[in-house]
Amino acid sequence: MAKGKKRQKEGSRWVTFVAFIPAILLVGLLAYLLSIPPAPLPPGSKTTEGSPAEAKDFKLKIITPDGLTDREFTFSSTRGSVVFLDFVFSWCPHCNNMAPTIKRLHEEYSGKGVVFVTVAGSSGSSPSATAKFLRDHGVSWTAVYDERMSVFQLYGVTGTPTYFVIDRNGRVVKELIGERPYEELKAAIEEALKT
Repeated sequence: MAKGKKRQKEGSRWVTFVAFIPAILLVGLLAYLLSIPPAPLPPGSKTTEGSPAEAKDFKLKIITPDGLTDREFTFSSTRGSVVFLDFVFSWCPHCNNMAPTIKRLHEEYSGKGVVFVTVAGSSGSSPSATAKFLRDHGVSWTAVYDERMSVFQLYGVTGTPTYFVIDRNGRVVKELIGERPYEELKAAIEEALKT
C-alpha cells in the first residue's frame, strides 16, 4: 500500500510540473519579445519628433498600357505637388478591386494638381501582364515598373495595394494598406492639400 501512495504522490508532482511548462514558455516568450529592439520607422510613420517621414526618391522605367518603355521617371520631379503613390501587382485581387476607386480619385484630383504614380511590382508579374492591368483599368497617369522590387523595399511595402499620400514638401502624410473606401483615401488627399 505504501508503494502505491508513493507512486501516486510522485505522479502528482510530475503532473504539477508538466502543468507549469506552458506558463514557463509564455514568460520566456514575453521576455524575448520585450528584448527585441524596435524596427526602423517605415516611410509612412512619424519620426520621433512627431513630424512625417520624408518620401524617398527613386528612378524607374515608365510602363504604359502598351508595354515597358525606355523612358525613366524620377520621383523627385513631383516635388511641390501632392502625390498619391500606389503600389500594386497585376495579379493582386485587391489591387484589381481598388483600381476603379483609384481611377475615380484621379478623375477628381488630377485637375487640382495631385500627381498620381503607380508603382507596379515585378514579383510574379511580367511587363506584359502589368501593361494589361493598366489597359484593363484605364490607367492614364504615370505608372512605373519596379523590376528589381527596389522601390517596394525602399518604402517598406510588404502587401498590396499600399498607398502613400505625400504633401508638397515631400513628406508622407498618410500610409494606407489594403482595400480602403473611397472616402478614406479622399480624406487623406484632402489632408495633404491643406498642408
